[in-house]
Amino acid sequence: MDVLVGNGLDTDELRLNNHNISTFETEHQFSPFLAKLFLQENYSLTMLPPSLFQHMPVLQVLDLSHTSIQSLPPSIFKLSLLEEFILRECSLLMELPPQIGALKKLKFFDLEGTELMYLPKEIGKLETLECLRVSLSTYADDQKDRSGIEHILPRKTISKLTKLKELSISVNADAEWWEVELLEGVMGDLIYLPDLKTVKLYLPTAKALQEFLSLERYQVPIYSNLWNFRFMIGHCEELPCSVQLDIEEKFLNLERCVKFMNGDGYTDETAELIRNARALYLRRHWTIGKLPIFDMKRVKYCLLMDCNEMQTLVDQEDVYAHLDKATNDEDEILTSLQYLGVHFMKKLQRLSKG
Repeated sequence: MDVLVGNGLDTDELRLNNHNISTFETEHQFSPFLAKLFLQENYSLTMLPPSLFQHMPVLQVLDLSHTSIQSLPPSIFKLSLLEEFILRECSLLMELPPQIGALKKLKFFDLEGTELMYLPKEIGKLETLECLRVSLSTYADDQKDRSGIEHILPRKTISKLTKLKELSISVNADAEWWEVELLEGVMGDLIYLPDLKTVKLYLPTAKALQEFLSLERYQVPIYSNLWNFRFMIGHCEELPCSVQLDIEEKFLNLERCVKFMNGDGYTDETAELIRNARALYLRRHWTIGKLPIFDMKRVKYCLLMDCNEMQTLVDQEDVYAHLDKATNDEDEILTSLQYLGVHFMKKLQRLSKG
């Protein structure tokens, strides 16, 4: 179906996902009682008529994910009761207009997989927002220079979202501008989010990691109050597509996941994250020779890739040395581990020594 036509759809929920819709006729009328509209996976859909949402006064859920839209029509900002707005994997969407601040009832806003050049400061008007997921383009800094935008993430904007429970900001590892935006535009705002329980962030340097772990609210580390997190640590130079694994994407969606890229050495901050992780992914660690097993007691899933100095995963001498200090830990070594993936490890000789 290329063009959606018809009128008088008498329903409060309409699912048109994966219908091969490419456009709408402007005279098409939906039920005025429509509360949920699902248009996801219509990959040929590139444009929405300006007045499409004009007569949907009670719409609460709108899903436009996995479409090819490049902009949002003005009538969307008339949806005063909208609570869930999903634009996931709309990879041609590069900008949000300032009118986005009119969606005062919005609670769930998913923009992962978009190519946003910046967030408008009007995002701070979405004071009921509980979940914000955003993807920012690698080339956002170039757009900032051309458009005269002061900051890709306007300062003191996220801090206004005081009801936020989940914050996810995805950035390509090639985005050189990200560390400045992170340290100046995100870190300081997190302490003003008392209900924050889930965080997904890319922390490119040891400084960024230290800064995050040092954040406190009422002298309690913010990090210790998180229920779930996904952290990507360290600069990453992507490998050729031929060595990418399907399991990598699935792994990064696990709860309490930490991915270390291009690591060097082993710090207290690294140990702190691993002790609280359930999923650990080490990729291209340049110096690590074996697993930090006594920081991995809670890790259920472990994925290792291109750690070319690692010859042994577990060394029995480490076990004995640890038991001399605390013999009651004998039964706790890697007993939570349910999955171990080992790929492209050039020097690996054995899983266990001794």
